[in-house]
Amino acid sequence: MLNVMFYLTTLATAEGISASPDVPEFCSAGVLLHASLPQGSILAPFLYLIYTHDIPTPKSDSLTVAQFADDIAVLSKGDTGEQVTTILQNFLQEIEIWNKKLRTVMNTNKSSTVTFTYLKKEKVFPLYLNCSPVPQHEEV
Repeated sequence: MLNVMFYLTTLATAEGISASPDVPEFCSAGVLLHASLPQGSILAPFLYLIYTHDIPTPKSDSLTVAQFADDIAVLSKGDTGEQVTTILQNFLQEIEIWNKKLRTVMNTNKSSTVTFTYLKKEKVFPLYLNCSPVPQHEEV
């Protein structure tokens, strides 16, 4: 039987673990992992809960966070686009700090911004995640 504490402190975060796909028909180079969480293992859901239990929570009534599995939606409301962007950007900075603590990074290419407004000429301000602009889309 696997010792969970040993797994969490040694195996799940071991430096220098090499990973490559275990599919004989496909050849792919292995990658060196600096932190890992094995997918598909019996412990994966439990470990996911441990890793994400302290995800930042909104400190503002104008900010809502919704999670489903490993997807996160952050919604903000305000009187101006600049106000909404400031609230969202501050929260994204909290997420970045949280990610650094876990030694993880959110993929900006898998992130998107969608602006909903009643005003046709409302200026859209860019959001940044890991110093990269989050892509703006018309729909999700």
